[in-house]
Amino acid sequence: MKTVSRRRNTLFVLNMRKMKRTGVILCVILIIFGMLTLGLSAADAAPTHLWQNLSSFFFGFDISDIGSIVRAEIPIIGVVNSSNMVLAARGEAIPAAAFAIATTFEGDGYAQDINIYPRELGEDEFPIMELNAAPAGGIFINNETNFDIIIDDFLNRPLSFDFSVSEPKILIIHTHTTEAFTPPDVMWYHISNNKRSHDPTQNVVRVGEEFLRVFRENGIQAVHATAVHDYPSFSGSYQAALATIQQYKQRYPSIQLVLDVHRDAIIRECGTKIKLVNEIEGQTAAQIMFVVGTNAGGLQHEYWRDNLALVIQMQDRILSNHPSLARPINLRRERFNQHATPGSMLIEIGTSGNTLDEALLAARYTALSMVELFKDM
Repeated sequence: MKTVSRRRNTLFVLNMRKMKRTGVILCVILIIFGMLTLGLSAADAAPTHLWQNLSSFFFGFDISDIGSIVRAEIPIIGVVNSSNMVLAARGEAIPAAAFAIATTFEGDGYAQDINIYPRELGEDEFPIMELNAAPAGGIFINNETNFDIIIDDFLNRPLSFDFSVSEPKILIIHTHTTEAFTPPDVMWYHISNNKRSHDPTQNVVRVGEEFLRVFRENGIQAVHATAVHDYPSFSGSYQAALATIQQYKQRYPSIQLVLDVHRDAIIRECGTKIKLVNEIEGQTAAQIMFVVGTNAGGLQHEYWRDNLALVIQMQDRILSNHPSLARPINLRRERFNQHATPGSMLIEIGTSGNTLDEALLAARYTALSMVELFKDM
């Protein structure tokens, strides 16, 4: 009996030693991972995004950005997640794969079809393909949270915004200010071109100006923040944008709605870039997508249901006017600074494959539908 007891004690001690050794190894791995991340952050922007995404996946924050540890915000990824369910207006659940970009084509053979391009594509050059990604049949939500959403409840939810007074009510901002587009008549791209520009006449700032013009022409006062937030630190974009939002709210206490204007980026595994288009009054316009943040990631965000109600009612108005203009709403775990006001929203205007003119046309028709809803309020 003593021998058995001694063996058990020895086994327990050995197990404890193994556990301690495993814990030390894990700690060393985490330390090395953090050092590599911080080192890459200063050395190379492209690998940094890989480490940022990995750290966000494992830890819930960008380990290369100390500020994001508090915010637990991660950059926008506007690709439909096929592992989730999409909610339709009457509450039925549909597999999101029905709207996933990656499943809309059969095979990748077309990627080698060079006949539609002005010359043979070289190394690290890939085609740009057009796609209409708007589902037919009403409002849809790509729900990446665990919240149960009944769209009809949000369609009927009262909105308490007042756009009748003369003070500015809308702040237009760009968290990723340098996001830009593809030149006209270009149907291929080189992998080194990330479609970024510091020229405000060529990036999303110009798209924000279009929103501003339509709002003001229709008697709705708005202001436009054109400060660059994603350079030199991309991972600090949301922290920098939040500081700008707070400054404008202090300057204009009347602000009720913050419109964060982005452009999306969709690239298939084979390298093909997707541009999202639809036709409006005989012209080709980009497609738009609203992104709504929540508190599902653990950060305080008391306004997300109000924001979602506003976006759903806005989507309903847009689709009534232009049935193919909007992609499904993307409901996310992150909050994307939308806790700043009860009327915050993020909107993706086209993708990096779209032209600026296509994005401007989409912005104009989206803004006109917004104006209709605002005036009804």
